[in-house]
Amino acid sequence: MFVDPVLAPAPVTGDVFRDELPREPVEAERAAAWSVRPGAALDGDDPFDEPAPQRVGPDEAARVARMTEPVRVVDGRPRYHLADCPHLIGRTSEALSVGDAVLLGFSPCGRCEPVRALLAGHD
Repeated sequence: MFVDPVLAPAPVTGDVFRDELPREPVEAERAAAWSVRPGAALDGDDPFDEPAPQRVGPDEAARVARMTEPVRVVDGRPRYHLADCPHLIGRTSEALSVGDAVLLGFSPCGRCEPVRALLAGHD
């Protein structure tokens, strides 16, 4: 069974209830928990459990934006994912073409790295 280290229950200590403990991990812990490549930027407006975006160069971004391959998105979340991304477990997602996802402002997930996979399938 996969246990997401970011979503795992916080320990309860003393007279403090779990709901009163801080839930947002610091940026370095968040990046480490998601096994994101070093240097991937985290957006301060992202939900605390959101993977960092995949780092993508302008040429790669332009190529992917013209593709029609399906990716998955979660309503209210900023990333697009491959269908087998662990971040989608337990979340309701919908399929979009990667080009549409880019047009709608979604960025690629740094955990499943959809840009790398999509471009590898087109080489």
